Amino acid sequence: MRWPLGRWTPGQRGRALHERTGGRAVKCMWCGNELRFVLDKGYVHQDGELYRRKQVPCRYCSTAGGRSGSVAVACRMCQGTGRMWVDDHCALPKRS
Repeated sequence: MRWPLGRWTPGQRGRALHERTGGRAVKCMWCGNELRFVLDKGYVHQDGELYRRKQVPCRYCSTAGGRSGSVAVACRMCQGTGRMWVDDHCALPKRS
């Protein structure tokens, strides 16, 4: 069966892909967790989020502790905690 993917809307393309997998559980290529299919959004992690996020040391503060020297002004990116959230990976179904 040939799919005219260029003419379909993203929602139609996602539904066709979901039907092709038979509705079975699909694992994320990056983290191995199960993904679920949401209409008009595609595959997402079980918590409903497309992206997985992780905390890393703030790259905008001068120290790993999160404070810019002895100044009590909080960093805009980490709010003075020294840790900031960044996107780790996007939900990507593993092809079998």
